[in-house]
Amino acid sequence: MSPFKAVLFTIIIFCAVPIPARAQDITDADLRRAADRIAAVQGIDTLMQTCPADTKGSRTPWLRWLFNVQGPWALNTCSANFDQCLDACTKSSDGTACRAVARVVEANNKETYDLTRRQGYTLACALGNASGCTNRGANLRNAISEIDPYSQTDAAILEDCHTRLFAAACTDGDAWGCAMEGQARRLGEGGPQDIGIAIKRLNKACTISNGAEGQETGAAPCRFAKRQLELIQDN
Repeated sequence: MSPFKAVLFTIIIFCAVPIPARAQDITDADLRRAADRIAAVQGIDTLMQTCPADTKGSRTPWLRWLFNVQGPWALNTCSANFDQCLDACTKSSDGTACRAVARVVEANNKETYDLTRRQGYTLACALGNASGCTNRGANLRNAISEIDPYSQTDAAILEDCHTRLFAAACTDGDAWGCAMEGQARRLGEGGPQDIGIAIKRLNKACTISNGAEGQETGAAPCRFAKRQLELIQDN
């Protein structure tokens, strides 16, 4: 790595690491602030009206794209450092932080702030976070809502959109993306049924997710994928 790239890499890594903060309880004021901040992100309305498969990674800052760097944000770290996490999403264009903010909203008050979590996942996807893309696709597939502009799209177009989105997330190594694409290919969503592709994607979900991040939920995509494989065998 050249000295110039090394300096840039150091800068972006430093910016991606959250400042330690005291664990905080998420309040309605926190969620309201997140809703206001994400809704104010330039272009969010356009993103919400477009298939995210067509905007995936389109807003990734070039430094993050160059070094493939995302912040270390997850549900727990974002909950404990919520202000920093929200700043990382809305000020530093960190897709991992945007996904984590959406997860915090989902875990605390999904009903009242449903649009905010959908916007958070949409922004995360546009910033190149594959897991955010999968979650956005799951919203469009499983949780049609009047508050979600793109979910009102024609059913066939919507199926094509979320299947392409799962496929893109799977290509980027997201286990849930592979599991969801496998299910979509099994069912013939977004195109003809393709059992061969379905089996490949479902097996890939297990390859990626086994022991992922050492979390108890790491194997969840594989459990889902194995159930899909059982359904294929039963037929």
